Amino acid sequence: MIIATIKIMMTHIRREEMNEKMNDGKMRNNANEKMESGMEKNKEKSDMPNSIQNSTPLIHIRPITEEPSNLKTQSNTQCKKILYVDDEEVLRKLAVRMFSAAGYYVKTATNADEALKILESESFNLVITDFDMGHTNGEELTKAIKSKYQKMPVIIVSGNEDNADRAKDADAFFQKPLKIDDITTAAKELIEKYDNHDS
Repeated sequence: MIIATIKIMMTHIRREEMNEKMNDGKMRNNANEKMESGMEKNKEKSDMPNSIQNSTPLIHIRPITEEPSNLKTQSNTQCKKILYVDDEEVLRKLAVRMFSAAGYYVKTATNADEALKILESESFNLVITDFDMGHTNGEELTKAIKSKYQKMPVIIVSGNEDNADRAKDADAFFQKPLKIDDITTAAKELIEKYDNHDS
């Protein structure tokens, strides 16, 4: 009984040893295959020109700016220019994006005094101004512009509908929130009107 048990154990041990040897052989074969494959790839790579081996994909990333559309229009001499005046930064940024998307070059001013200084050094095809801006409102700015630049169209915008009666010197009045299609259409028509009048 004991001898039979020992024989069975020895047989089991031998089988395990044989399995281990077979597994080791397989692992070695796999390792050799990987090494040979790697050597072949390296050989193929070494046969390639250096310009291909060392090449990396070229990715041209366009920098994101606050006024993306203006990058295109600044170099276009035929582009119409709009000066947008508003004391709220968020609305100025929205105006830049809105009118730039419509094909205009847009510059902004935070108040009436700044707008008048800009107009002294740069020409524009249209001024759009908010009505309520603190020290000098849109009505007073419009009068100042019209007295000095008679052929400059002006649009007044306001969140208060009652200010429409005080915007008589302006060429158009729009109530906030602005509808993009309406005000861009009005801008286009006014610019064309004054351009045709000049010609």
